[in-house]
Amino acid sequence: MTLADAVLRPALLACTLTGLLAGLSGCELSQSATGDNPVPPVAKLAVPFCLNDQCGVVDQDGKVLVPFGKAGAYTTGKFDRYVIDSGGNWNLRMLDGKVLGQYPGTIRFLGHGLFAIAEDDESYRLFTADGKPISDEIYADIFRGGADEYLVYQQNGRQGLLDLQGKPLTAPEFDSIASSNEHSLASLGGLVLAEKSGKSWLINSKTGKSWAVDFDDMDPIRDGVLLVKRQPTEAQPETLYGLINAEGKLVVPLAPRRLGQPANGLLAFHTKDDERCGYLDFQGKEVIPPRFTSCEPFGKQFAFARHPDNGKYGLIKRDGNWQGAQEWDYVYGAGYNRIGGYDDSPGLATAFKGQTVFDYAITLFDTDSGQPLTRGEGYIAMGTLGADLLTFSTKDAPAGRHGGAEDGIAVPGMGLMDRTEKVLVKSEGYAHFWADPTGTLLTAATPDGLTHVFNRQGRRLTLIAAPELQVRKDLGVFFTYDQEDGASRDSMAQRFQAIRGVYALDGRQLLMVRNLPCGAQQLLNARNEPIWPEKADSYCPL
Repeated sequence: MTLADAVLRPALLACTLTGLLAGLSGCELSQSATGDNPVPPVAKLAVPFCLNDQCGVVDQDGKVLVPFGKAGAYTTGKFDRYVIDSGGNWNLRMLDGKVLGQYPGTIRFLGHGLFAIAEDDESYRLFTADGKPISDEIYADIFRGGADEYLVYQQNGRQGLLDLQGKPLTAPEFDSIASSNEHSLASLGGLVLAEKSGKSWLINSKTGKSWAVDFDDMDPIRDGVLLVKRQPTEAQPETLYGLINAEGKLVVPLAPRRLGQPANGLLAFHTKDDERCGYLDFQGKEVIPPRFTSCEPFGKQFAFARHPDNGKYGLIKRDGNWQGAQEWDYVYGAGYNRIGGYDDSPGLATAFKGQTVFDYAITLFDTDSGQPLTRGEGYIAMGTLGADLLTFSTKDAPAGRHGGAEDGIAVPGMGLMDRTEKVLVKSEGYAHFWADPTGTLLTAATPDGLTHVFNRQGRRLTLIAAPELQVRKDLGVFFTYDQEDGASRDSMAQRFQAIRGVYALDGRQLLMVRNLPCGAQQLLNARNEPIWPEKADSYCPL
């Protein structure tokens, strides 16, 4: 019996139930291009794989470049070169085997091909992707910052910033510099928070200038401004909120009143008792008095607010007057996330009618024009995926499960449609649809723990068991990773060792690790033929 019969219907005839039960990490579903858009060619690759406690390097066609053995094998992220642990030295080699450099000590991969070598625990030197030292500078520590957009270095117990060419942006003068990848540097307007002598500082990564500030947290830039906060302390038990412009200048002073997301020149503010809300402009001037009990972000002309008497939501205009009746029970953002919640999506909102779970209807609104974008009835979940697609669920859809069949959380089963409400993928138990950061591919999980990969036209391309996916349009491929290792940004070496598959952007399998029932693993080529080990039984754990 085929997997098509068991799970995926006739479109997936290439995947067998036997393969699924054996732990197959991926199944080829499409040999053709991804629909209307041309697919870039697959580049020549050197891909490290580690399985059965051994590592090797293979090219995109499955040719073994470095035989599997106990030595570690890594990539710098360029994938036209690789690093091998060779008897205590690190060898940087090109695809053709040419050695670019040999390095003793500890290696740390920093993204964009950069790496650092430490001959002892506190003497890192920075190297280019070609294996050449960037400078003679020695760093006590060095690590990635933001979404791999800058480097944080340490000298004499203090930290500073480097750009991706190794050029110092600041002197080593800070006690700590924010390095979280929760928000990209670009989304923060190039501003980086730091701490010095017990105070918060703000660094402009474009100019290297820094100055002391009174806040210690900030949200991504919206409409040219950033919402900032100062977290509670013993001396100041309340959270303070304010607003800065793109240059980092405070334009709305910090105060103990909650502020909403800035949008189209206005942002919601809440009274100190949090019972009423209104709107300020970006200079802190009150534009709409606090006469509502909930205030959503403004589009170009309208925003949703809740009436204090009837408890219902309706649209208000920029002068604070109502636009029509208040008839909605709840209003949230329009970005439907992986766990069934709603995130802010500028210019859009989801409005709910109904009082109980799975007993309500949703309409997607354009708050720029105040008009509904969806006309259909019976939607119980909805969200945007970029400017062209919507993910949705209906009352009769099979439920999805976030986190797997046994201990996952039940969520509405999602489907995919375009902005005209043309259904591209029926809601058949998918826990969510999620776009990769480049927006090229979509993934959707099913209760069996598998992940389906779609293009933006709704064509199902392949099926993978490794849940994390990284698109590399420059290489014409996407990689899949084990979640527990792939999610760890602190060790790029572990991330690259956790590669479980390589696929062309039209879904064709190039390389894939299969998990066998006995616990051994086997690397397969595009034809599902074993690359290594040829016979995996001897690698089954005792």
